[in-house]
Amino acid sequence: MPRLLGSLLALLCIGFVAWRLWQLAPVIFQQSNWPTLLARMSLSTIVYSLGGMLLAVAWWQLLRAFADPGARFVPAVIGHMRAQLAKYLPGNVFHLATRHVHARRAGLEHINLASAALAESLLLVVVAVILSQMAPSAQLPASLQLLAAWRWPLLVCVAVGLIVGFRFLRARSSPLSTTLSFRPWLLGLCAAVLCYLLFFVLTAIAFANLIGPVDLAPAALLSLLAISWLGGFLVVGAPGGVGVREALLIALLGPLLGDAQSLVAALAFRVVTVLADLAVFLVGMSLSRRSAGA
Repeated sequence: MPRLLGSLLALLCIGFVAWRLWQLAPVIFQQSNWPTLLARMSLSTIVYSLGGMLLAVAWWQLLRAFADPGARFVPAVIGHMRAQLAKYLPGNVFHLATRHVHARRAGLEHINLASAALAESLLLVVVAVILSQMAPSAQLPASLQLLAAWRWPLLVCVAVGLIVGFRFLRARSSPLSTTLSFRPWLLGLCAAVLCYLLFFVLTAIAFANLIGPVDLAPAALLSLLAISWLGGFLVVGAPGGVGVREALLIALLGPLLGDAQSLVAALAFRVVTVLADLAVFLVGMSLSRRSAGA
């Protein structure tokens, strides 16, 4: 049922984006500078690709923390990179399954891999929630200013939930994982969090490059991007957050940038993210071939 509802919501969001595109197409084609936009998209793709590689590094750190402190860097990173495109398949789980199979070939246990994958989702959501609270209330759209009053209680709940969640993960892991010393485990988590923070920073840089100079504080832009990412991540049934993230970006940025510019930015950024995921996938395939031939 949640997956069905998520799929329906994603379809509604896609319909909303298509409807706005139909309405604003004359304005977009009249005002857009296409050569400049394409040049900006190329640079943003490179920046976002670096963020995708940081996610692969974070996955290696989580494997070291939950599965095997001796997990090798190259196989872990290759497994994550090769799974990037699978997240766009219906079901939203094939990228997880691909990584799981790849790590199993390295001899890692199912329960520890599941713990690492759950830790990845928890940490990404926590980092996104924290970043979503960064913008001053006055710079948020009116629809979000009511939520801003609850930001600190929400962060406390997130912190408590994080502690409880990781204690649960360690309790459910195999004896190999639970006997790992606390310091390397904590260092692995902190390294993963740092990678996720840098990922969102690079995401904001890539998006800011797309829209060009605007009267919007970096913290506010980072917050709005974190909110749109959260929406796409949490809606089960939206492969890669397609439709949901675009709808949120249009709704959040419309009052700040204008309807036409926010729509162009949201659609251009989707193209950028897909191209960047493709680039990361190709790098992973290349590394895999070199590793096999070594």
